[in-house]
Amino acid sequence: MSWKLKPLTFHNGQFRASIGHVKVPNGTRRAKVFMLGKDERVARIKEQNLRSVYDAIVAQVKERGLKKTEAVWTQEALRLAQRETDTDLSFIEEAAITLGSFNALASDGTELVEPEKIQAAKSSGDPAYASPNLSLYAAIKLYSDHLEARVKGKDLSDANYKRQLFSMKQLKAAVQDAALSGVGHDELQKIKLHFQGRPKTKRGGSMAWQTITTTLSHIRSLFRWLSDTDRWQECKRWEKALLPKKTAEDADDELIKLGGQKFDIFTVDELTKLYAVATPRMRCMLLMGLNTSSESQAVSTLKNAHFKTFDSQGRICRVRHKKSSRGEPIYCEWELWDESWKAAQENFAPVDSVANPNSLAFLGKKGRPLVSPTKSGRVDSINLAFADLCEKAGVRRRGFSMIRKTASNMIEELSDAETADMMLGHSHKSILRKNYNNVNFEKLHAALRKMREKLQPMFDAVKDEQAEGEPAQ
Repeated sequence: MSWKLKPLTFHNGQFRASIGHVKVPNGTRRAKVFMLGKDERVARIKEQNLRSVYDAIVAQVKERGLKKTEAVWTQEALRLAQRETDTDLSFIEEAAITLGSFNALASDGTELVEPEKIQAAKSSGDPAYASPNLSLYAAIKLYSDHLEARVKGKDLSDANYKRQLFSMKQLKAAVQDAALSGVGHDELQKIKLHFQGRPKTKRGGSMAWQTITTTLSHIRSLFRWLSDTDRWQECKRWEKALLPKKTAEDADDELIKLGGQKFDIFTVDELTKLYAVATPRMRCMLLMGLNTSSESQAVSTLKNAHFKTFDSQGRICRVRHKKSSRGEPIYCEWELWDESWKAAQENFAPVDSVANPNSLAFLGKKGRPLVSPTKSGRVDSINLAFADLCEKAGVRRRGFSMIRKTASNMIEELSDAETADMMLGHSHKSILRKNYNNVNFEKLHAALRKMREKLQPMFDAVKDEQAEGEPAQ
């Protein structure tokens, strides 16, 4: 089959192409989109390789007496293709070897699996090919293999990999194996209720609420991946079915544990430990979060144009938009500490209209946004890296969003609630501020200078380390 090459589309920092179709669980077909990287020349080569392999799949379908419109990517071919598009250009050689074992799909959507292959799969105990209909345990095995491949590709930390494996082990201990196609809203809610009931751990105590939250988050990642790879047909509000909710008793226990404090913010001592063992890149993320009271989404959307200098003093000037459609955009301005300005300059993403079309200030290692949307959620690389940092520093893990709350608490303590509102980019509550008076950012800048003094132990820990001749990690 001859393909007419079309211009590659560019999306989220990568070129992509629609090649062939996949069969979804409801029996219909949909176009399969491959992400081909940010190098256009390499992306074009990968596209041609993928099209060549799909031609061979179409030819096999025709040999079976089926129409070419019934050809689709099979799971085995798709796994190989998706892995190779993320790595190198060796796809075509490996695909040629494996192509003879690809399975076609009949018009009714059932997989035509050769008996020899089923027998071999059963003998080897490989659940991925033992049955056309995956079981839940087999899906967990495939997801674990996917995580392992991400670790080898340096796309996932080893600590995060181990935590997710532990969560998968907890899931298998909580439910019996069943057909994946039979897992719906009710089954997912039963999984949530099991963990929400705080089951007993090996030590005899009740599972900690933070462990419950993390485990269910990893289970959501499992089903999100299964949906994205067309192995599971998602049901309505499935993610909500896996969101834990504290009972009144659990909420009371948590409040007592925190000594009446609603938010479990970081102490200066904890921030010092985090900053001391962080990589230069994570130190930059920490400083952006503390200096501007920003969560990961706000940091990921910072642009080069937001960084300005006034009288040789660096500042971030940006407009923060509210989630509500009726919320008015708020102009924000933060005076940057010297360490924040230097860290930002050292970690700026390249200015490139192709690789960085949105002129973002910071990008991930693979040239992707630090927080990027997926089909049914988002990938927050800042939050994932921060979880690893907490474990490395020996600090009790909280989300990166708690950095924002920590900063606002410090500003209110050093100044007042009005200044903390400015720090957070909150809308003005008074009619006077909203309609008559200008915002006095100098008050916020003065509070930020006091906050810098309060955080001096955090910066001293790094200076002491460098003075001893030990390189910063």
